[in-house]
Amino acid sequence: MESNSIQVIIVKTQIEKAITIDLYRSLQREEVKLYVSEESLEIKQFLKNESLNFESIKQINNSLLQDEKIVYFTQLENDNNIFKLMNSSDGVEIYTAEPKEQELSLLPLKKIMECLRSSKGCQFDKKQTHNTLKPYLLEECYEVIDAIENSTPEDLTEELGDLLLQVIFHTQIGEEQGELTLNEVLKNLEKKLIRRHPHVFTGPYSKKNDIPTWEEIKQKEKNNKDKQKSIMDGIPQGASALFKAEKVQKKASECGFDWEASLGAYEKVKEELQELYDAYLDGYWENIEEELGDVFFSLVNLARFMNVSSEVALEKTVSKFIRRFIYIEQKITEKNDKIENFSLKELDDYWEEAKKRGV
Repeated sequence: MESNSIQVIIVKTQIEKAITIDLYRSLQREEVKLYVSEESLEIKQFLKNESLNFESIKQINNSLLQDEKIVYFTQLENDNNIFKLMNSSDGVEIYTAEPKEQELSLLPLKKIMECLRSSKGCQFDKKQTHNTLKPYLLEECYEVIDAIENSTPEDLTEELGDLLLQVIFHTQIGEEQGELTLNEVLKNLEKKLIRRHPHVFTGPYSKKNDIPTWEEIKQKEKNNKDKQKSIMDGIPQGASALFKAEKVQKKASECGFDWEASLGAYEKVKEELQELYDAYLDGYWENIEEELGDVFFSLVNLARFMNVSSEVALEKTVSKFIRRFIYIEQKITEKNDKIENFSLKELDDYWEEAKKRGV
């Protein structure tokens, strides 16, 4: 961009998101004057927050030199508002642009969240805490997984954005309470990724066995923080039982407390099923509950040996059941009837039909 060919950029409201700090500063380096239309209140506030100066559009006619050109910065090539702003189209160029991916940052999101949590912000957002947001965080995680399994890239893009919002939300609350900042979160993540991939960032190792495992590095980090009382410390208590079972078994396995092969894990499942059956015959609820838990635990262990996530496997089965049940409902609706009027045999026939159709 040559300073003698583009001197003025008029910014309209609809392209506020295209103006980033990096872009603005690059314009400054090229000695380009940035003018903001009167209705662009948000972009004005953005520039003010970043201590960047701007001039009013009202000054255009008086400030232009004879060899200067006016450039209307917009995302709309056929935007006619330029002709309303200027008495004449002489010397006017249209400059269209989208924000480049590398120019995007988390800062605008942080600014928006600060606004939402301010005294003039959203009542719902202002009253949220780390604890009240926990259900929403969990829900967004599930929706991301669902988008990965069943949706389009557009859906996944949206759901990942919703999950990122939760991160921004929690960091903003933490910053307000003096606990942490977004910069600290990002810097900590950056250091952790480098620290836990020494074979990538610190050069090759002479022997494969010299490369510390992810868990070994995590253990060293925890030892540096405080003395660990048990190998089982550090398992998220808020996680699902299936997830915790898998983490417990992995930790035990790293200490050598594990079956030598998957056959041992399979035989353990059979053993636990027999004990459950015996408890069922005895009719004692406490024993049934305990033995059923043992069956679940042994199944998670078998899945681990088969490199299958129990959580993901069960989630897929639940989704499959829902799809097939909806298929049954649709068939019944086509007959203008109600599900309670059908026998188990008839419903099971529809179920088998759904299976054959790959539902």
